[in-house]
Amino acid sequence: MRIIIILLVMIFVYILVKSLLSSNKKKSKKNKMDIKYCKYCKAYVTSDELCSEKDNNYKDCKNYK
Repeated sequence: MRIIIILLVMIFVYILVKSLLSSNKKKSKKNKMDIKYCKYCKAYVTSDELCSEKDNNYKDCKNYK
Protein backbone atom coordinates (compact mmCIF):
# COMPACT_ATOMS: atom_id res chain seq x y z
CA MET A 1 0.00 0.00 0.00
CA ARG A 2 2.86 2.37 0.79
CA ILE A 3 4.37 1.84 -2.65
CA ILE A 4 1.14 2.85 -4.36
CA ILE A 5 0.85 6.00 -2.25
CA ILE A 6 4.49 6.94 -2.91
CA LEU A 7 4.02 6.41 -6.67
CA LEU A 8 0.88 8.52 -6.71
CA VAL A 9 2.62 11.32 -4.82
CA MET A 10 5.59 11.20 -7.21
CA ILE A 11 3.29 11.38 -10.24
CA PHE A 12 1.39 14.29 -8.71
CA VAL A 13 4.61 16.19 -7.98
CA TYR A 14 5.89 15.51 -11.51
CA ILE A 15 2.71 16.86 -13.10
CA LEU A 16 2.73 19.89 -10.83
CA VAL A 17 6.37 20.77 -11.54
CA LYS A 18 5.96 20.18 -15.26
CA SER A 19 2.96 22.50 -15.47
CA LEU A 20 4.74 25.25 -13.52
CA LEU A 21 7.85 25.12 -15.69
CA SER A 22 6.00 25.02 -19.00
CA SER A 23 3.89 28.10 -18.17
CA ASN A 24 7.03 30.14 -17.36
CA LYS A 25 8.56 29.36 -20.75
CA LYS A 26 5.46 30.51 -22.59
CA LYS A 27 5.38 33.83 -20.77
CA SER A 28 9.03 34.57 -21.38
CA LYS A 29 8.74 33.95 -25.13
CA LYS A 30 5.89 36.43 -25.46
CA ASN A 31 7.77 39.17 -23.66
CA LYS A 32 10.94 38.73 -25.67
CA MET A 33 11.38 40.90 -28.74
CA ASP A 34 13.70 39.78 -31.50
CA ILE A 35 16.03 42.71 -32.19
CA LYS A 36 18.23 42.75 -35.28
CA TYR A 37 20.54 45.23 -36.97
CA CYS A 38 19.07 46.83 -40.10
CA LYS A 39 21.76 47.75 -42.60
CA TYR A 40 19.59 50.42 -44.26
CA CYS A 41 18.51 52.17 -41.07
CA LYS A 42 21.91 51.63 -39.46
CA ALA A 43 20.13 50.98 -36.20
CA TYR A 44 18.88 48.08 -34.13
CA VAL A 45 15.15 47.51 -34.69
CA THR A 46 12.67 44.75 -34.00
CA SER A 47 12.37 42.05 -36.62
CA ASP A 48 8.96 43.42 -37.68
CA GLU A 49 10.46 46.78 -38.61
CA LEU A 50 13.31 45.53 -40.81
CA CYS A 51 13.38 47.33 -44.16
CA SER A 52 14.32 44.19 -46.06
CA GLU A 53 11.29 42.33 -44.75
CA LYS A 54 8.74 45.03 -45.55
CA ASP A 55 9.72 45.27 -49.25
CA ASN A 56 9.24 49.03 -49.06
CA ASN A 57 11.63 51.79 -49.97
CA TYR A 58 14.09 51.97 -47.12
CA LYS A 59 14.18 55.79 -47.31
CA ASP A 60 10.53 55.85 -46.23
CA CYS A 61 11.35 53.90 -43.09
CA LYS A 62 10.78 55.77 -39.85
CA ASN A 63 14.15 54.57 -38.54
CA TYR A 64 16.14 55.64 -41.60
CA LYS A 65 18.85 58.17 -40.79
